[in-house]
Amino acid sequence: MANKVQGKHAAGAQVEAPQEGVPNTEGIGKDANGNTVVWTAESDGTWTPVVLKKKRHPWRIVAIVLLSLIALVGAVYAGGWWYFSNHLFPNTTLAGNDLSYKTNDELVQIADSIGSNYTMVVKGEGVSFTVAAKDVAAGIDGKAVAAKVITNDAALRWPLELTEEHDISQILLDEFDTGDFEADLRKQVEAYNETAKAPENAFIEFDAEAKLYAVHPETPGTKLKVEPIVEAAQKALVNMETEATIPEGSLVPAEILSTDEKLNNAVNEANNYCKANLDLVLGDTSIHATNVDSAQISQWVSIDEDYKVQFDEEAMNRWVEDLANSLNTVGTERPYVRPSDGAEYMVSGGIYGWEIDNESLISQVSEGIRNGFQGVITVPTFTEGYTWNGYGQPDWGAVMDVDLSEQYARYFDVDGNILWESAFISGIPDGKHDTPVGVWRVLNRESPATLKGEIMAGTNTPEYETKVQYWMPFTYQGHGFHDATWQWAFGGNSYAIGYGSHGCINLPYSAAESLYNVIQVGNAVIVHW
Repeated sequence: MANKVQGKHAAGAQVEAPQEGVPNTEGIGKDANGNTVVWTAESDGTWTPVVLKKKRHPWRIVAIVLLSLIALVGAVYAGGWWYFSNHLFPNTTLAGNDLSYKTNDELVQIADSIGSNYTMVVKGEGVSFTVAAKDVAAGIDGKAVAAKVITNDAALRWPLELTEEHDISQILLDEFDTGDFEADLRKQVEAYNETAKAPENAFIEFDAEAKLYAVHPETPGTKLKVEPIVEAAQKALVNMETEATIPEGSLVPAEILSTDEKLNNAVNEANNYCKANLDLVLGDTSIHATNVDSAQISQWVSIDEDYKVQFDEEAMNRWVEDLANSLNTVGTERPYVRPSDGAEYMVSGGIYGWEIDNESLISQVSEGIRNGFQGVITVPTFTEGYTWNGYGQPDWGAVMDVDLSEQYARYFDVDGNILWESAFISGIPDGKHDTPVGVWRVLNRESPATLKGEIMAGTNTPEYETKVQYWMPFTYQGHGFHDATWQWAFGGNSYAIGYGSHGCINLPYSAAESLYNVIQVGNAVIVHW
């Protein structure tokens, strides 16, 4: 039980009495100010108070601070949650527009406006297409967009979203009727293509200037590929851009390009034929007839749709035959002007002139083309003239003029000078022994010679057998010039009054001798009336 003691510093203070058995040297009590003190007994019997210090507790401060911070954070979080339940986060964009901190109602208005007013222009390659939302019934429901963007779940995460980028264009696009948008664009491009120029394929042609086959490059035209344009619009649509560029390479390409290996292989093969250049000439004097060059050869080369090269042998053969016909003069009607008096005649028939060996010529031309030969080819012939001036033109040089109406013959050199002349007797005009008219050729010169007629029927004996000194035949049937010593006179109408020959030209001996000395094998003989 506590004893009340009186001390010099705290009269009247209550001090707990020391426990029994413990020296009564101190006690705990209150001083006059109400402080808890420890009374210490002094030696003089007085008590000295010692004020007890209160114990401090740091964890209480920490707890208080933490609780205060938690309360503050909670208040801020709740405020943010409440705010972003009706507002957009920072760094929020829509179709390129900054919508940071916009309210729900503002977002609804913006989305509705874009949905009703959005227009995209797709342009490039010289054309432009415009697609508007209102034209394709592709309006956007702003409330639906806002409901997807501003959500309670998103608001609960608002602290995490503050530094993120938020592009809500896709959410807007999800509400957009892209099917109608793309369908309208496709329709516009397809309508344009109906009148646009289609591309042209590369093809093989013969270049007349270069005289070679070449690949003519493709032409792209103006038609457009639909898919690249739609894809470009789709990419722009994701960001709700108002313009899209038609990408390069959107023109419809040709199906066959100039780089096609088949085309170039065909060109090379065709040009192998065109390497040849044949200069066709006539006779030893190389009279130019024609050229067979690449321009002509190309007419016989064909390239089918599979680029297979073919050489038309039949066409070449026909061309060679036509050429031969244009070069042949044997038997053709030709004008003849007699040098001595300018008398004009049209002569035809006979064996004199150019006659082409068609088969050999075809072979040489074909071989030359296939081997790419470049040079001169002498046209093979059966017979030749002195010159060649074209089809149906005179082609003789020195000529023997046999005028049946005058019964007189003249031999002219190449310059038209008379080297020999004489009267003669021609064949009996009975339809069997007539001297044949035409343009003939001196086939031979023989001295002496024995002339024999046809073998008489039922015998082995010729109709006649006559020896002459000078024989100069000009037909294969046995007509020619020779001396006829049995004739008493020449010229006049002897041939018609019983003195005519079997068809030969009967000459006086001296005339036959002099003619034999000047006339040459191959000279032309023109027999006419």
